[in-house]
Formats: sequence, C-alpha cells, structure tokens
Amino acid sequence: MSHQSLKTTFEDAKQLSSAKGWFKMKKTQVTGELTYKKLVFLWAMVLFGYFLFVVQWYSIGNFAGLAGGGWGAAFFQPGTVQSPFIRGVPNWMITLGRGLGSFFAGWLIVKFGHKYAVIAVLALCVASFPFIILGQNQVWNSASIAGGAKVTSDGVAAGGFAGFVIFRVLLGIGGTTLITYTNSIIGKMPQSKRPFHINTNTFGFNAGAFIANIFFVIPIINDATLNSKLWTGVLSGFVVLMGIVLLLYLIFGQETVAREIKNKQENLADAPNAVTFKAVVKQKDTWKIAFLFILWLIAVVFINSSTMHQFIEQSPANFRALAIDHALTTNKRVVSGVTSRYYWVWPLFICFFVAGFFGGSWLIPVFSKTRFHRTRYLVFLFGVSAVLSAAAIMSGYFGGYDNQIALAFMFVLIFLSGVFIWGAQSVCLSVPQQVMQTSAKYVGIAAGIIWGVGYFGYTAAELSLSLISSYVHAFNFASAVEQVGLTIRQGGAADYNSALALFNSGNHSGYKTSESVGNIIMIVAFSLILLGLILAAFILPKPGYRDQNGTFIEFNKKWNPLKLSHWNFRHPDNIIPKMGDK
Repeated sequence: MSHQSLKTTFEDAKQLSSAKGWFKMKKTQVTGELTYKKLVFLWAMVLFGYFLFVVQWYSIGNFAGLAGGGWGAAFFQPGTVQSPFIRGVPNWMITLGRGLGSFFAGWLIVKFGHKYAVIAVLALCVASFPFIILGQNQVWNSASIAGGAKVTSDGVAAGGFAGFVIFRVLLGIGGTTLITYTNSIIGKMPQSKRPFHINTNTFGFNAGAFIANIFFVIPIINDATLNSKLWTGVLSGFVVLMGIVLLLYLIFGQETVAREIKNKQENLADAPNAVTFKAVVKQKDTWKIAFLFILWLIAVVFINSSTMHQFIEQSPANFRALAIDHALTTNKRVVSGVTSRYYWVWPLFICFFVAGFFGGSWLIPVFSKTRFHRTRYLVFLFGVSAVLSAAAIMSGYFGGYDNQIALAFMFVLIFLSGVFIWGAQSVCLSVPQQVMQTSAKYVGIAAGIIWGVGYFGYTAAELSLSLISSYVHAFNFASAVEQVGLTIRQGGAADYNSALALFNSGNHSGYKTSESVGNIIMIVAFSLILLGLILAAFILPKPGYRDQNGTFIEFNKKWNPLKLSHWNFRHPDNIIPKMGDK
C-alpha cells in the first residue's frame, strides 16, 4: 500500500472515530463514479423494500379473519354484514395513499435528492407499524370491540378502524414511492441495460402479491387467520425487514439525483431547460402516459379487488354452489360471509393472474429493446388481455365453483390474460426512459407524477364501482345462502346430485336467481374502461433513442403482428443499436 493510501485511510479512520465525524463524512462524501454494479445494488435494495410493502398490502386482506382472531374481529361486530365499500376501505385507502405518495416522491427528489428521499419513504413504511397494534382484538386495546370500543349501527368500531386505516395509508405513501425511485436509478444505467430492469421492476408487485396469496390456498395456513399471535408475528416480521432495508440504505446508499440548487444565480445558465417538478408537470407527454397508466392500473388491480371478488363469487351460479356446499360440507371456512370449502378459489385466482407476469416477462417486454413504434403492439396486448380476462370472469360467473371444468378454464384464462397485461407494463413504463427529454432527474419526477395520477384515478374508479355494486341493489347474500342450504339439508340431501335436485326443485325466487342492477352497471363500466385502455395506446408520446452523436432518433418502424419476422424481437434489424454506456 502506498504512503498516500495509508494517509487517506488514517484520515478516514480518524473522521469515523466520532458519530459527528461519521455523519459529516457521509454527508460530504463524493460518491465518485456510479458503476453499473453499484447501481444494481441500490436498485435491488429499493425494489426489495417495495416487495415487502406489496406483501403487507395483500396480506392484510387475507388476515382479516372476521370469524376468528384476525384484525377484522377488532373492528367488525359478529353477526353484522358490512358493504363491500366498507370492507374495501383498507385497500382503496391504501391506493389513495399510493397516489399521494407518488406525487410526494417527485417533490422529495427535487428538495432533498434521491438518496435522502429513499430514506424518508422507507422510514414512513416503518412508522406505519401501529396498524398492527390497533388490529389486536384484546381487552387492553380500547380501540377494539373486545376493549369496549363504541360500535356504529353497521357493527363497526369506527374510531379504531379509522386509526388502522390512517397508519395503512402511511404504508401506502411510503411503499408506492419506492417503486417510483427505482426509475431514477435505472435512468443512470447504460441505455442497453434499462429495459431489463424496467421489466424486473414488475417482480416487486407480482412476487409480493403471489406470496401473500398462495399460502392461503393451503388449509393449515388459511387457519392462521384464527390465530392473532401468528398473523401479528408475520406482519411484524415484514416491518422489521423494512427497518433493515432502511438501515442498509442509510449506510450504503449513494446519490443518483442531487437536490435542486437553491442559489438561483448558479442555475441561470440552464434555467430555460431546467428539469424541475413544475416543468415536468407542464409537459403534455407526462399526462399522456399518466392517462394510459390510470386505465392500465384499473385493468390489473380492479380485477382482483374485493368488488370483482363479490361479482364473481356472488353470482347466481355460485349462489347455487355455495348453498349446496353449505348443506353438505362440515369442513368449511368463511367465503362471502358464509362457511364453505371453496375458500381457496379467490386466492388462487389472484395467484394465477399475477403469475402471468412470470410467464410473459422474458418474452413480451423484450419489445422495449426494439425500434418498432409502440402503439400497435400495445393495442394487441391490451386487446388480447381484455378478451381473455372477460372469458375468465364469465367462466367463474356462469360456471360456478362447483363446475370443475369452468373453474379450470377460469384459472387458465386469467393466467394467459396476466401474461399479456403484465407484459405490457414494462413497455408502457419504458416510454419515459425513451422520450427525447429523458434524464435520470426527469424520469424520477415523471414516474412519481405518473404513478400518483394513476393511483388517484384508480382509487376514484374503485370507489365509484364498489359504491354502484354495493348500494344500487341491496342483498344479504350470506343469510340467503345459509337459509337455502339449511332447507336443502332438511330435505334429506345425501350427496351433490340429490342436493342439486332439491335446489332446482325449490322456489328460490326471493333469492339470488338473477343479477342485481348495480353489478350489471359495474361490469359494463369496467368493460368500457378496458376498451378505453386500448384506445389510449394511440395517444402515447413518440419514444426513440440517441445515437453515438447524441442525435434523437424516433421509433418509426411499424409493427405488424401478421409478419413472423416482426415477432423476432432480437433480430439485428429490429433492435435498438448498442451505444455503449450512453
């Protein structure tokens, strides 16, 4: 080791000898060149934090455990039935938080820089932990029913439930912001590496949603909702892991986008072209992408929402299936407010849908590396996905859970739908990385705005659709299923065929023999949104790439699905020329 190296090491050690010196060194430290390996490390930490958030988001629904020791028992009085609107509050409020968080993301980058923005939102995720405490239905928790909390006429401990939701919103703000911050890191990477990381970003959501649902297909895991200690430990464990990610980023995090310079004199030279939050908001391209993203979010999130769950599971065909099952089966768990052995169907439906990402992630997103114009390809993906998802929904709706062929079709079709719609995400989100004005700072701010507008739009859509579904036509599905099931049981049903015969011969005109007006309006509105998504592909801004001279070249090669050569996304004539690390 040279004399100069020894001197530098000694000075660093001296500075690190005190806490004050360490923080001063971390604050003033020049990160030097951000190599690709360093950027991958930073990106992986942020993406892992987002993955933990998604697991939390989906787990909370499965851990509701209204009939046992889940958090739902703390706020919802036994024997009362709440509307899907109330049941969905933890989910749609967290999407509202995700919208707020995404706008918050762009502002934080401008004011504090990327590194400290990441640290701030990770801290928000950790600070959301009181929702776990509020969800304890124990005597010591005065916000719970067991603790004597005041209950409304709908059977809801409103005060405790409100606190629970507020802390969940903090999680939503922090968690969503993390995924937008991966874009700034990706923006610093070599141009040829960006499509891979944009595609892999989707792993955070899909893997998290898959893990949060797949275990609830297993009976012994599903029973965990009856054990408050178990679900408390699981959710607390994810908060601890989030805290570890926060600590690691405090120590190893490096700046990728510096904060905005306060001294206006220093910024006069490039003021006309300065990348600021205000400037990005004013750009039409930002809003074009955001509009498409709203519709895409509705397509991928609403399809596994509690409202869509209710639409499929409470269809006339499934009324029959659940009533017969209620009459015959003793080993049952709660489904749509009644006990049934079909508890595993909806978690598995979600798993197949999000698993579509893994099925198409290494084929469809490769398109982002080509010189083809994006519109035709996105129209194809959105169109095929819409047809497949509609077929999947109708299979479960008209076939019923007791029809094994219909159930198999529902799972296969929703998986294939997921392949196309999730594959389209990376193509859409690569557009901000490929427009003429792109830069690491632009992408960081634009991603925050796009995700923010997207989740605000999604929240408004889910609120509207769930309200329509809930209140246009009231129907106590659970009590009706139990009553018909009891009638079939008392009629002497010994097996499925005899129970079906009794069901068909009975007079159930006062029950679910036809669809409610609210659900019809809801599904028509959702179908129109899917059509709007297809049309929105035509207004996307025109992306391109920069050649070795820095000249922007627009993607103008038209993709034709009928030409086999256009499906070869790795052919030299189709791909973007490699420009080294530019």
